[in-house]
Amino acid sequence: MRAEPGETQPTSLYPVIETPIDDMADFGIGVGMYFKTLQFFFFVTLIAGFLSLPTMIYYQSNEYSPGGKSATVANALNSLSAVCTNVKFQPCPTCTREEWKSSFSLFVEEDNNRLLFSESDDLKFIAVNECQLNDVFGFFTFVTMVFVVLSVYVFVYLQRRYRIELDEGEQTSSDYSIQILNPPKIADAKNPDLWKVFFEERFENVHVTVCTVALNNSKLIKALLRKQHLKTQIKNLLPVTTIFDETNLEKLIPLCNEPSPLKRILCFAKSADVIYNQIIDLDEQIAELSEIEYDVSRVLITFETEEIHRVVLENMDASLFSRKSPNDDLLFHCVTLKCSEPDEPSAIRWTDLDTPTKVIRLQRLCTFAISCVLIVADAVLIAFAKSRNAVYSALMIILLNSITPLIVSLLSSLESHYDESSYTASSYLKITAFRWANTVLVTSLVTPFVDTLQGGDSELINSIRILFTAELLQRPILQMLDYMGHLKRHVLGPRAPDQRRSIP
Repeated sequence: MRAEPGETQPTSLYPVIETPIDDMADFGIGVGMYFKTLQFFFFVTLIAGFLSLPTMIYYQSNEYSPGGKSATVANALNSLSAVCTNVKFQPCPTCTREEWKSSFSLFVEEDNNRLLFSESDDLKFIAVNECQLNDVFGFFTFVTMVFVVLSVYVFVYLQRRYRIELDEGEQTSSDYSIQILNPPKIADAKNPDLWKVFFEERFENVHVTVCTVALNNSKLIKALLRKQHLKTQIKNLLPVTTIFDETNLEKLIPLCNEPSPLKRILCFAKSADVIYNQIIDLDEQIAELSEIEYDVSRVLITFETEEIHRVVLENMDASLFSRKSPNDDLLFHCVTLKCSEPDEPSAIRWTDLDTPTKVIRLQRLCTFAISCVLIVADAVLIAFAKSRNAVYSALMIILLNSITPLIVSLLSSLESHYDESSYTASSYLKITAFRWANTVLVTSLVTPFVDTLQGGDSELINSIRILFTAELLQRPILQMLDYMGHLKRHVLGPRAPDQRRSIP
C-alpha cells in the first residue's frame, strides 16, 4: 500500500489475509468486483453444499441402492453421487437395435452391457435402474435449487450497489467527465473553446476544466503507432552502448544486430533493413493522411466538480429523452447532444471511435458465426476423445479451454470497440460460451442418457469427476510454471543494459 503524502507509515505490501476486499478497488473497480463476486459465491456454494448433505447421505444409503455402493463403486466420491448400482435386466419385447444406436453420438460405439439380444433376436433384455428416490431427495433438491436461483437474483441487485460503492470510493477522471457521442459535422465542432462557452453559458456555476476533441482519423493514428512500434524494434536491435537517435535512423541501421533464429520463428522478427523500409513507406502514408480534413467523432468534457458533472449529465439526458420537444437552450447548432459518462482516458480505444455502428455490428456477427463453427469443431474433438476414454475426454477439454483465451483474443482483435470495457465484455462472453459448451454442453450430448447414473469409467458422473479434478490441479500448476512468462522474459524479451536503464 502506497503511503500518501504526509503519512508516517511507510509504503508496504498488501497483507494476503487482512486486506479488506474494498481495498482491492485500488487496482481498478473491475478487480474489486471480481473479489466481491468470489466472496459472495463462496458462501452461496458453501451453504448449497450443506443443504445437499442429506441428499448425498441418502445416495450412499441402502434405501437408495440396496446393498450399498461402497463395494461396487471404485471411487469414494461417486458413492455420494446419484450413481445407481442396483441394475437388473428386464425383458423388452419392443426394443430394437436401431432405436438403441440412435441414442448414441457419432463417435460412441454400441454398449452391449445395456441391451442384450439372443442369437435369433427373439429375446431382448434391457438394463433397468431400480434405485428409488424418496421425499428427502425431492425436498432438499428443491430447496437447494430455489436457494441458488434466489442467490443469483440477490447478487445481481447487490452487484449494482457494490459497483456504486467502489466507484464512489475511487475518484477518477470519468467521475468528472461526460462524452458527447454525436457532435455535429461542422468545422466549429473542432474548436474546444466553443464547447467550453456552450456549457458554461447554459449551466450555472459551471467551469469546464478540460475539453478533448477526438477526430475520425483512426488511419492516421494507427500509422503513427505503427511507426513508433517499428522504431522501438530498431532500438532493441542496437548494441546496448549505442545511443538511439530517431532523427538519424539511416546511420543506425548498419549497427543493428540480426534477430536470432528463435525470434524469427516465434515472433516473426525482421532485420533492421526491412523495418527501416517499412518506416519510409509509413512516412509517405502519414504525410498523405495528414492533409485530410477530419470530422469530429467524439468530444469529452471534464468539469471542475463531480456534482456539476452529474447535473449536466442529468439535464442533457432529460432533454434527449423528453417526450416533448427538446430544450432549445441545450441544442448545439440545432443538434440534440447524446451524452454519457466515459471510461478512463487510458481505457478509451481512440483508433476505433470513428467506426460506424453498422460496421461494428457486422464485425460482431462475423465473429459470432466463427465462434459457433469453432464450438462445433471442439465438440467433434471432445466426442472423438470421449469414444476412446473418459480421461482422454477430460484432457481434451482442458487443452481446448487452455487455448480458448488465445482464440478469443484473435477473434476480438477483428472487432472494433469504443472502450476497453466493451472489448473485455465481448472477450468474456466468448470465453464463457466456449468453456461452457466444452465443459457442460458437449459432455452431456456425447454421453447417452442411459449412462447418466451409471458408475463406469466412461459414464457421465465419472467423466465430470475426472474433469473437475483435472481442472483443480492444472490451473495452479500452470500458473506456478508460467512457461510463457519465462519464455517472454528470458528468451524473447529485450535485455536491459543495467539496473538503471531499460529498453522499452
